[in-house]
Parts: sequence; structure tokens; C-alpha cells
Amino acid sequence: MTAVTAEHRRRAEAIATRRTDRLPFGPVTDWSGFETVLRSRIDDAVALVDVVSDAGRRELVQATDLTNALRFYDTNYFATLHRWTAPFEASEGIPYDSLVSADEGDRVDVGRTFPVIHHPDRREEVPTDFSTILVISAHENTPRDTLGCGETLSTVLLEATAAGLATCTLTHLTELSASRHLEQFPPTPRRPLTDVLTINL
Repeated sequence: MTAVTAEHRRRAEAIATRRTDRLPFGPVTDWSGFETVLRSRIDDAVALVDVVSDAGRRELVQATDLTNALRFYDTNYFATLHRWTAPFEASEGIPYDSLVSADEGDRVDVGRTFPVIHHPDRREEVPTDFSTILVISAHENTPRDTLGCGETLSTVLLEATAAGLATCTLTHLTELSASRHLEQFPPTPRRPLTDVLTINL
């Protein structure tokens, strides 16, 4: 039997408090410190995590615009979106307060377009989205590696929540092959196996 550690408890508490935040984000005040902790929790053998550069972010904006254009006449997509944003009981659907107004949405350059709501604008002191975007990728296109991406996403979300950071997954960019093609980032350089592995016979 494995003993429950303080780390286990910290993550369990993060599960209960994690929320999706679709408002514009301010910059992370100590990104390097957080990234160091995050990478110590991630297993590169399970999935890869890369930080998107400014140039990469511009490509994600293009992919978002392309996705919106391709979805424009997709009635099934909008019917599903409406179903999940219509008034629901607390047990299902997207809560009304989690949706954004038109002005709030305009300040987020990479994000799914949801039906807008009408209320006073929140986070007005953040004129544009300063979020740091991470890409999680699989080693191979296998069910196990895809599951590994989900496990790694869970780690990222919980670590961010425990550190007091807001999060929002960008799954709309992966739903269509045309926009997925724009997101092909070059692999992180790896040292040759002979540099890091010695076999003694």
C-alpha cells in the first residue's frame, strides 16, 4: 500500500478547485520558477511539453481563425455548442459565468468562440491576453501515447492550479485536420542515445 503524501493531498485539493477561465490572462510573474517545478513533475517518456514562442502563437491565432471560418456553416457543431451553453442544472453544461462577453472574447486571440453573454466586462485591466501557451504532444500516434497526453495535461492543469494560475485548454485547435496541420511544431532537440546511455556487459 502506498502512503498518502503531502504532494498527493496538494493535487487532490487542486482537483476540487480547478476551473476553466476563458477571460484574458495577465502574464505569469515567475514563469521560469513555475516551469522548473512543472518540468520536475512531467515524465518526457509519457508525453512532450513545449512552450509556444511568439511566432508559434501567431500560427495558433491563424489556426483559430481558420477553425472559425471552417465552422461557420457547420450546423451540427453550433447545435452541440448551443446545447452545452444553454441554461442547465449545476450538474452539466458550461456555467453562465464561465462564458465571456463580446469585448472579453475580443481580447483573447487564441480561444474557442462561444455564444456571447451580456454583463459588465471583467478583468478590464488586462487589455490583451498575455497567457503562456503550452503544447502537449505524443511520441507516436498510438492509443497509449494519446492517453499519455491526457495524463500529462492533468498534471499541467493541477500544477498550475496549485500555483494559483488560471488555465484554459484549447481543444478547438485539434478538432479539424486543417487547423491541426498548422500546429505542427518542430520536435524538441534530443541528444543521441549514445550520449546518454551506456550498456555494461
